Amino acid sequence: MADQRQLVTRTDLRRGLVINALTKPINVVVPAAVVVAGLLIGVTWLIAVAVAVYAVLAVLTFFDEGEAEKVGKRLYGDRGGGSEYSYPAALIASVM
Repeated sequence: MADQRQLVTRTDLRRGLVINALTKPINVVVPAAVVVAGLLIGVTWLIAVAVAVYAVLAVLTFFDEGEAEKVGKRLYGDRGGGSEYSYPAALIASVM
């Protein structure tokens, strides 16, 4: 049992994708720049535009296939998982 691997569930993958989408630097910097520009020139409606831009960038990142691959590789790498699956010895013994 020393070689026990923790499974990566869909919930784990979804959580990783959401965190990645919400914290990706470009997704944070661009809306922040719009907010700063809006405050500097005194146009408060740009804050609403910044929120919309943040939401759109986060959704695009969440559904980006390349980002999903990176998150999946990172999560599977952290858990020691992979495509190889070894059956537990007890299961093999009960079948034979």
